[in-house]
Amino acid sequence: MSKATLLTLVTIIAALAISFVVMRSMNPSPAGEQAANNSGEARWLNEAIQCAAYYDLSAQILSGMDVPQMAAVAGRLATSAEQARNLANEQADAATVNQRIMAAQSEMRAAMPDQRSLGPLMSQYKGPCQSLMTDPNARLAYWQQQAG
Repeated sequence: MSKATLLTLVTIIAALAISFVVMRSMNPSPAGEQAANNSGEARWLNEAIQCAAYYDLSAQILSGMDVPQMAAVAGRLATSAEQARNLANEQADAATVNQRIMAAQSEMRAAMPDQRSLGPLMSQYKGPCQSLMTDPNARLAYWQQQAG
């Protein structure tokens, strides 16, 4: 192997090592915090936030359809959104919860085939969110069991 090839190889390895160190130092959550984010409580909180976002977004869409028959459904969804938000607020501060709900809604909107297509969201969130709203403690126990 020539000196130039060896020097190039050493330079590339050094650049990769430096990149790795820089990327590790930029990681916003240390390993202990990442483990906490995988705890049953963190997963439960994430689900409560996702459900609040799902219910609120669904209520907004149904209200925007201006169909009188859907007004009652939109009202129930808005109530469920507030209940899910209150559950999440018990585990995290309101500003963080609101920020995460808005981010979740943005992701949900981006995943929707069109602005009024709630079908994909319903198939993903309806069951888990009903479980959460029916018995939050049982849902927490489920997530704690999943976390191991």
